[in-house]
Amino acid sequence: MTKEKSWNLLLIFSGLLPIWNGMQYFIEGQANQNSSLRNSAVVGQILFGLAVSCYGIWRNKNLSKQNG
Repeated sequence: MTKEKSWNLLLIFSGLLPIWNGMQYFIEGQANQNSSLRNSAVVGQILFGLAVSCYGIWRNKNLSKQNG
């Protein structure tokens, strides 16, 4: 495994961490107890995690295309 591929996998997995944390927040039912500002922040956290993971996947696919 090349160094760049391992960085791409690290990006993908590090993006999954805030997604998991945010989904766990909503699944546990804490959303009803907190303000809408907190819920919006958790949604932003999930979107940020999705963006980081998608960027890692995109980089991984571009690396595969470059290597043939």
